[in-house]
Amino acid sequence: MRLFKKIFYSDLIEAKRTTIEAIGFLRESFPLLHEDQAADLRLIFNELLMNAVVHGNRSDVNKKVSIEIEIDGGRIHSRVTDEGPGFDYRKTVTEWNADDNLFDDHGRGVRLAYHMTDMFKFSEKGNVIEFYKRLVAE
Repeated sequence: MRLFKKIFYSDLIEAKRTTIEAIGFLRESFPLLHEDQAADLRLIFNELLMNAVVHGNRSDVNKKVSIEIEIDGGRIHSRVTDEGPGFDYRKTVTEWNADDNLFDDHGRGVRLAYHMTDMFKFSEKGNVIEFYKRLVAE
């Protein structure tokens, strides 16, 4: 099992850097990673980290975001945590499944991540997102 872990202060540039580092770690750990999945994972991590900075920590540079990625065989487990107050994710997930909300701007990134993973869940407080995704080799 391989592990990537990073903690950074809420900054959008640092979130982008961390996404690049995470994808580098995944490519190094799983050299046969399919290019489509690498692009999907880049989008997932970018959206989750940006969401943690902007919505979770409300861009407060004194608050931190952490990311953990575990690789076990052909599957990854990841957790993104912010220091924000959390939110009622139950209402949000219900709205994601309504067809009339498909084109809403609010929550689109996390909604995409939700649908691009094999398992996606929020902590009870709503400030931690975990997901699992099976990786496919070319």
